[in-house]
Amino acid sequence: MYRIRLRSLMWAAGLLKELRHSRDVEAVAVAANWGLDAAYDLFEAYIIAKDIQKNMKQDDALLASTAGEVVGGLMFVRGEKTHRARRVDAPSPFKDLPYDFAGLTDWTWSKLTTRPTASRYTQRAEWYQRHVQDRPLWAPLESAEYWFLKNWPTEVPRSESIETPDWVDGVRPFYDSGSDA
Repeated sequence: MYRIRLRSLMWAAGLLKELRHSRDVEAVAVAANWGLDAAYDLFEAYIIAKDIQKNMKQDDALLASTAGEVVGGLMFVRGEKTHRARRVDAPSPFKDLPYDFAGLTDWTWSKLTTRPTASRYTQRAEWYQRHVQDRPLWAPLESAEYWFLKNWPTEVPRSESIETPDWVDGVRPFYDSGSDA
């Protein structure tokens, strides 16, 4: 299932990139939630494979790289989304300002408005503030994808999906290249 979850994360990041200027608020929220859930599912598979159930040991594994800290930040906000019904996407603070000449995105990760209720989540909240909030929605998901690829467990318990040679039968992602070729 690790590989399927990784594809889900990749597709969510790609969809968020496509939606970067969308006015469909619900579509953006659904895609952001999908990306968080995919990252969470991957992280759960990772900690099962590595047998690291305690938060402190998980944080130690994430601390080795900036991309790992991004994963930790995403895990924090995913918990906020699930357990506090928090909205995770927000309009870009730079949207419609004169110096947003690049027109990068209309959507970013929302600001952290509360502190964690449990001290064991303080580190992940700090990572969220440092590496995730105010970033374009797809950017931290792409960093997480890199981390999950780099830290792919050599053995994933109960994972028949590794046998799957290609995309799910009958399902192919379609991305408009913008060319008329």
